[in-house]
Amino acid sequence: RDGEGREALRAVFLDRDGVINRDRDDFVKSLGEFEMFPKAAEAISSLSSAGFAVVVVSNQSGIARGLVTVAALDEMHAHLRRRVSEAGGTISGIYWCPHGPEDGCTCRKPEIGMVQQACTEHNIDASRSYLVGDRPADIECGARAGCIPILVLSGKTDPYRPSEFAVRPAYVAPDIVGAAAWILRQPQRD
Repeated sequence: RDGEGREALRAVFLDRDGVINRDRDDFVKSLGEFEMFPKAAEAISSLSSAGFAVVVVSNQSGIARGLVTVAALDEMHAHLRRRVSEAGGTISGIYWCPHGPEDGCTCRKPEIGMVQQACTEHNIDASRSYLVGDRPADIECGARAGCIPILVLSGKTDPYRPSEFAVRPAYVAPDIVGAAAWILRQPQRD
């Protein structure tokens, strides 16, 4: 419970590129290049319908590199919210880091700034939450933030080689649909 007696929420933090939509080696730069995976909207909806706050946390260094505009990013995220809403779900928040790997910020995963900000703004209990990602940095971020980290093989990691991960995921799923199904089978942690 928070200081006002409200029950803290359980959340599923989702990386974006490689988890919700196809990643590209040249960055997802526009709505035209934003290709959601089949059933991703439905998987997100199943999580929000089960009472999870669904929060997107995404490194977007294409902004620092001058490849992606904030307007294009906003357009992609509005489309994502619309697709999830049409599937009956809700995205509670979308957080993105505009910095490059060399910028030394506190928000770029594996740093936990985006997760901490979302926990504060949405009254989320990280210890009862999950983080789903497709790279070692996502898994490390989830674990460092106190979440249960889940790896999906639909993005930059396929196959999964445990030796390439400083932090091991709690579960490895083929995609967001498999990750959501596994999360929904877990007993609730109080």
